[in-house]
Amino acid sequence: MPARIPHYAAILIVIGATFIWGTAFPVSQHVLRAGLGVSVLLTYRFGIGTLTILALLPVLKLRPTARDIRDGLVLGVVVSAAFWLQMDGLRYTTVPKSGFITGLFVLFTPAVALVFGERVKLHHALAALISVLGLYGLVYGGTGAVSGSWNRGDAETLAGAVLFGVQIYLIGRFSRRTHGVVLALGQVGTCAVLCGLSLLFVPAGHEAVSMDDGMLLALFYLGIVGTGIVLVAQCIVQASLGPTEAAILFTLEPLFAALLAVAGVVPGIKEHLATVQWAGAGLLLAAPILTEQGDAWLSRRREQVRNRP
Repeated sequence: MPARIPHYAAILIVIGATFIWGTAFPVSQHVLRAGLGVSVLLTYRFGIGTLTILALLPVLKLRPTARDIRDGLVLGVVVSAAFWLQMDGLRYTTVPKSGFITGLFVLFTPAVALVFGERVKLHHALAALISVLGLYGLVYGGTGAVSGSWNRGDAETLAGAVLFGVQIYLIGRFSRRTHGVVLALGQVGTCAVLCGLSLLFVPAGHEAVSMDDGMLLALFYLGIVGTGIVLVAQCIVQASLGPTEAAILFTLEPLFAALLAVAGVVPGIKEHLATVQWAGAGLLLAAPILTEQGDAWLSRRREQVRNRP
């Protein structure tokens, strides 16, 4: 059984992962706007990510079992569909809307857990609802490109969010029996193969794209850092977190995506947030704090009960 890392170390790693995933939103949109097709982008991204994780296997002396491979394949199919929907949605919606709608997985994750018979803590459910309020404020509290009307890209992104909720739950379940590196490899490798095969049926959309240094840097960043390294980290740390707790922490991802879009650090992407949207951002920050403080309070109460004479 894989070894677990300390709880608060897992929280810090997840926060770091969400920041990296947040940067992937504007970087991906920059690449798509340059003319690279969705399937091509994902094939490059997951192909590079697969090679990155493969390099870790001999170092860690890991030998996947049949069950490990099966777990990875199941997750790979789910993740492939989720990422494709998210990336294709970016062609029709803005970076903040994509990030915020994706964050609705915070509701779908506990829903999936309940379907599989797991219990959800009351303060976790409350924190999930606070996250949704924050997301709503961020998406619909402004004007112009950020709020906008519901479109095809938003619908695709929402469908992807449902699948990301399934992924978060399954990683939490599988990571308790499968090493995180092996689990991540199964996911990313399956995604690379499926996205590569999709090129046979979907127009590539890359003929006019110039693979200059900036494009190559973006693809290697998305593949090595935004996929390989971060997914390994997620698969390792989720063994130390509950699925709803992990989902609430992951809602920081769209917040980071929005802040990067507002900062305008990625060429051609510059967004603006209204006052209500900043309030929504505050709610997103409050949700994980409520989660962790509630867990700490429950732990203290249990300790007090055990120590009573």
